Amino acid sequence: MQKKLWLSIVTAMIGVGLLVAASFAGSASSASQSKGSASKVGGTLRVNLSTTDLEYTDPALEYESTGWQVEYATALKLLNWQETKAQLFNEAASRFTVAPSGKRYTFTIRPGLKLSNGEAVTAANFKLAFTRATSAKMNSPAAAFLSDLGSVIVRGKYTLILNLKNPRPDFASIVSMPFFQAISKKTPIDPNGVKTPASGGPYYISSRDVGRSLVLSRNKFYKGTRPHNPNSITISVNTNLDTSLLQVKANQRDYDMFGVPPTAHVDLHNKYPKQYHVSPGVITDYVTMNTTYGSKGEGIKNHSCFNGNAGVGVRTRQAVNYVVNRPAALAQRGAFAGTPTDQVLPPTMPGFKNWKIYPTGKPNVAKANSLRPKKCASTVFYGSTSPVSVAILQLVKADLSKIGINTTLKTFPFAVRIAKEGHRGEPFDLDLQAWGADYPDPVDFIDILLDGRNIQAENNNNNAYFNHVGFNKRMTAAGRISNLPKRYAAWALLDRDIMKNQAPLAPLFFRTVREFTSKRVGCYSYQPIYAVMNFNAVCLK
Repeated sequence: MQKKLWLSIVTAMIGVGLLVAASFAGSASSASQSKGSASKVGGTLRVNLSTTDLEYTDPALEYESTGWQVEYATALKLLNWQETKAQLFNEAASRFTVAPSGKRYTFTIRPGLKLSNGEAVTAANFKLAFTRATSAKMNSPAAAFLSDLGSVIVRGKYTLILNLKNPRPDFASIVSMPFFQAISKKTPIDPNGVKTPASGGPYYISSRDVGRSLVLSRNKFYKGTRPHNPNSITISVNTNLDTSLLQVKANQRDYDMFGVPPTAHVDLHNKYPKQYHVSPGVITDYVTMNTTYGSKGEGIKNHSCFNGNAGVGVRTRQAVNYVVNRPAALAQRGAFAGTPTDQVLPPTMPGFKNWKIYPTGKPNVAKANSLRPKKCASTVFYGSTSPVSVAILQLVKADLSKIGINTTLKTFPFAVRIAKEGHRGEPFDLDLQAWGADYPDPVDFIDILLDGRNIQAENNNNNAYFNHVGFNKRMTAAGRISNLPKRYAAWALLDRDIMKNQAPLAPLFFRTVREFTSKRVGCYSYQPIYAVMNFNAVCLK
């Protein structure tokens, strides 16, 4: 059902002629899709974020699901996703058109919109968002999505023109990303980011105490139709996961963005059926193998087990895929957590095809050793400090020892790990990672994670630092196909061929999304693109 829903949306959006039609059809109110739109308003939604903090609150830099959950409540975008559907609607744009060439997008901004600081929203606010995203100084992860962007032009106050070098069938979805929301024209280009940016959505970040808390307050200038039920949303960060669960059960806190302890899911499912929610996810968990660490030019003397696009480095990466115990890794997340997988694309993503390349049940240690993997006396394995992450790290460490790879585990708070692994030249060999869809198209998984041309100095998502000229070209070609069956077939083959022939990642499982709320929370609504509860649509009992 979920896959069919996404398929219908991608069908409606891909192809130049259909894009033009969709630009007029997408102006329906988002509020009508939310159960909370006509419900009780007021009160404070009390949220925890256990074990970590947001990495950034600057929209040009933040690229984690927790940060985007906040930004879904705060951002004003040209196009946005409806609260409970994978369906785009015109938000700040009253309309948009696409030239017959597919290389020019023209957006007309609604007059009368304002940011939370009272600043009028014009086309210039959106142009600055694209300028910051493409600035080399910012090192924004958004740059990976803008390789086909040629120029951004403002005409008058309310017309924004985006010229592309090549047609990009998924460009409407790219525009919907939080990177490209309306920002204040006073926002500096600063690689450290801003802590409390003005925003044009239902809420704005009124305060942030890094490492401790942030507060979302209603934007008094917001006049749109999206739900904005709570008066405020308080988020305490770096909380304890076990203590947080007790607080939510006691209705002292309402929700933990990080989740709940893995051993709690069966009990919550059985005892709190109206408060425990399981939804389809679009998230793949995997082990990254650094394919260039210590290579010439990196300034590092030692070399990774996994270097190179040929020979022993590739065989070693393939061996890892044969030896990892995927069901055991998944079990660390508790009940209802997902399904083991050996591929990059999750089954809920259009273009997925089950190729059965590596074992998703019992590992094949004999096959792994037959590949004659490199025996590594010491490799560095990064992960987060959460109990689930630590448990999976230890399991994979034990698996790797069976093929002569000995690992040293290094754990960091989630946001710290993301920053470290995103730094090119960071001294790690392996990393335990997860990736969730930004929008329902396979380019957002394979290209963003594995195209070597996306690699920059900081904020990298290609944490394997995989750069293969042949596959880079195939990704470019696949990304420009507008015919849906051909587009999906091309990405399915890339998924197979990269994993079979290069194996820069060892996929473990794809997740469901499990969320537990207090009794105070009514009008629960789930945004399927961002795979999280909508803060703005919650009504408090």
